[in-house]
This record gives sequence, structure tokens and C-alpha cells, in this order.
Amino acid sequence: MKTRWSPRTWVGFLVSAAALAAVLALADVHTLVQALRRLPPLTLTAAVVLLAASIGLRALAWRLLLGGRASWSAAFWALNA
Repeated sequence: MKTRWSPRTWVGFLVSAAALAAVLALADVHTLVQALRRLPPLTLTAAVVLLAASIGLRALAWRLLLGGRASWSAAFWALNA
């Protein structure tokens, strides 16, 4: 099944990319890379897992608040679009 990307999704991607580019232009990328290399891999992995879990749990919470009228994926994309 082909996924159709709405204009709203594309605008979100473009705004996010522009914000990331602006931050990277203002930041010292070399220092950022050095700091990430000093970070223990377990800490970085835990941060990514916790972030993903929190996003998924927010979608689940909204699904429950809506009484199951929205699927988990619909709630997820509504929160993250």
C-alpha cells in the first residue's frame, strides 16, 4: 500500500530541516561530535529508547482518552505530524 504524504507533513519536514540547519550553523559541530563521542554508549542508547517509548506512550494515552475511537498509529501521527 502506497503512503500518501500530505502537504502538512512536507511543511513539517521542511520547518524541522530549516531549524536543524540553523542550529547546526550556530553550533560548533566539532565540539558537539566530541561531546557525543565521550558519552557512554549505554547512556545514548537509553536516551533514544526512552524518547521512543515516551512518544509511543503519549499516542497510547490519547488513544485511551479518545475511548479507542482512534488507532494507535492515527494518534501517533496526529501528535507527531
